[in-house]
Amino acid sequence: MNSFFARLRKRPLVSTFAVLAVMTAAILVGSYTAHGVHGQESKNSSADATPLKIPTTTVAPNAFAQIAREVGPAVVNINTRTLPKESANKGKRPNPHARMAPQQPGDGEDEGDGQDQQGQGQGQGNFQDFFNRFFGGQQPGEQDDQGQERDSLGSGFIVDAKGYIITNNHVVEKADEIYVKLSSDPDTTDLGRKARVIGTDKATDLAVIKIETDKPLPTVKLGNSDNTAVGDWAIAIGSPFSLSQTVTAGIISAKNRTIEPGASGQFQHFIQTDAAINPGNSGGPLVNMNGEVIGVNTAIFTQSSGYQGIGFAMPSNTVVQCTTT
Repeated sequence: MNSFFARLRKRPLVSTFAVLAVMTAAILVGSYTAHGVHGQESKNSSADATPLKIPTTTVAPNAFAQIAREVGPAVVNINTRTLPKESANKGKRPNPHARMAPQQPGDGEDEGDGQDQQGQGQGQGNFQDFFNRFFGGQQPGEQDDQGQERDSLGSGFIVDAKGYIITNNHVVEKADEIYVKLSSDPDTTDLGRKARVIGTDKATDLAVIKIETDKPLPTVKLGNSDNTAVGDWAIAIGSPFSLSQTVTAGIISAKNRTIEPGASGQFQHFIQTDAAINPGNSGGPLVNMNGEVIGVNTAIFTQSSGYQGIGFAMPSNTVVQCTTT
């Protein structure tokens, strides 16, 4: 070997090529060896891995989960249907902003026409701030340009095991058909159980409907809304955007909010909450941390027709007063 390198030193050019050849051969052999090892490792890389398993441990339920389990079975999904009718204004195209835009006196709209009148008085030219009822797109009784039947969605909760349900008046107002789905009903295309209106109160936007049942139904517990305080936790349960049994949480942001000016708002002293409520939540319960219903979710303040952190619920004490007088 020493003599080989000695000869190479005497021939510089030859020695250079020889060294390069030896290095190239070494690199190729190393690369091939590494590739083979790598390929073998890649093929058998999971041989020593521990199989994944579903753990048997459980997380202790928090208060929100417990309340959802207790109250959820008594919260219902409400579908209403308004059938086509001959319109007195046939041929007149409806105002596409009639549901959203706040109305001012003298703007040509009759306050008794069933349109939403809530707002801040900016007029139709500016409806960035308005109170939007939870219909997911239309008012009950509203028809499209072809006079097609319209469907509306809302929520409610059972207060009597015989099938009596509290919801909002605007959920069932002018509806020709009302259907109720319980949380235990199968999730099919069927609209649910036929319901009938027992009584309504437009001033407080409350309604009582009833379904027939051959066995006692789960009910909610009513709480004393006067005992609530700003900053208390609150839970909303309902069917936003047709997603039944949706649970959201927040706090009570304020009390005794009036969102309609003048005489029309004298019976409305809402609980304000930042629990997420959206179209379809209307009529569902607002629940305290004792699992008691302290309000009926009724309206939201929004610039986008969706949740923006300000919702309003009619206090449970108002519900009791309306249903007992």
